[in-house]
Amino acid sequence: MPPVNAKISRRARKLTPKPQKLRHKGTHQPSRDVYGRRLKGLGARLIVPLMVGVVFAAGLIGGVLMGRTTQTDPSVEIAQSAPPPAPAQPVLPAPKTESTALAETTMTILPPENVLEAAPSEESIVSIQPSEVQELPPAAALPPAPAHKADLPSEIADARYTTKSIDVKAETVQRNIQLASLPSARSMPFSGPGQPPWKAFAVHVPPPNGRPRIAIVIDDLGLDRLHTQQISDLPGPLTTAFLTYAEDLDRQVARAKSKGHELIIHVPMEPKDQDIDPGPDVLRTSSNEKKLRQQLDDIFKRFNGFVGINNHMGSRFTSDPKAMAVVMDEVRKRGLLFLDSRTSTETVGPVLAERYGVPLASRHVFLDNEPDPKYVLGQLYELEAFARRHGYAVGIGHPRAWTVQALRQWLPTLEKRGFQLVPISAIALQHVLAHGPT
Repeated sequence: MPPVNAKISRRARKLTPKPQKLRHKGTHQPSRDVYGRRLKGLGARLIVPLMVGVVFAAGLIGGVLMGRTTQTDPSVEIAQSAPPPAPAQPVLPAPKTESTALAETTMTILPPENVLEAAPSEESIVSIQPSEVQELPPAAALPPAPAHKADLPSEIADARYTTKSIDVKAETVQRNIQLASLPSARSMPFSGPGQPPWKAFAVHVPPPNGRPRIAIVIDDLGLDRLHTQQISDLPGPLTTAFLTYAEDLDRQVARAKSKGHELIIHVPMEPKDQDIDPGPDVLRTSSNEKKLRQQLDDIFKRFNGFVGINNHMGSRFTSDPKAMAVVMDEVRKRGLLFLDSRTSTETVGPVLAERYGVPLASRHVFLDNEPDPKYVLGQLYELEAFARRHGYAVGIGHPRAWTVQALRQWLPTLEKRGFQLVPISAIALQHVLAHGPT
């Protein structure tokens, strides 16, 4: 039998209530491992602080590394300090100039007010330097002008690309010696009855009244009869230059004169490029004085009512003082004027015209070296700019379809634009008044 005390102890344990297990309520949850199982004992108490420490240490290390990177990499510093890029601006088309608008315009015959809008202002046109262009053969239809330097005749390449050279050539020295040895003929002016033909047959125009004057000369007339007639039907006064060897001259000349145009003789003269044929009865530097005078006499007998002559081609001939002296003497004796087409930069025409007392005019712009009416219009606007700067200008064109088309559009607007269209005799007279009587 167990002792009494033992019985009491067992009874006391039975009567003593067992401690209740605490249920985890609220936000506190037992710690679990990565697989979701409860962690017991020491692991449960250490895992949470350990994880917090690892995260804190990782953040601290990452911050230090980032700080070092921004200090050592200048591109990062520049990128952080640079202002945000400006928003992209819309790309606008470049404004069109008057010349590009002209080049893009389809060539049509426009009313005068549209031509005025298409024309460039004087300020938009660069300074014009008269340059040498290819001498035109007498054929009615020409191929487009060569665009490359190597394709040009030698005289054109020399004139266009070497005019800035300061070298004195032996031939230039020889030409100056010949000029100095020629006699002056100013003391022997025209001695015929009445006025000299350059005044008697001139188309009279009113005073300019401050307006710049423009003379339009059309060379090579008489061969292409269709375009010669179209030129004659244009409003004038134009200056019409008929070739010496054209046929049916009387009828063609009479039509041009009846339309109010002035007449000059287009005399073939020797070019430097021997491959270009200037036509029959050309004046050559190799001819002696007697032959040259006979040729000129035959030419002048064929024509009547003309105010003067100009050279057809003639880059070689107009550069020769001895040959040109014969021409100037014959022109002076007949009371005519001389228009220098300036097919060579070495022309002696102006010097000898002054020495022989011959009324002179010179070409400033060639109008139609390219077979495009828009190009011709551009050259006409350059002619206007030259006239505004100098008071007058002389342009030379040819009986081509594109030239006729451009002149039909341009001529009716000239007076409204503040210019005066005049014949070549008016330009020669202006030159005479500025440099003294002949």
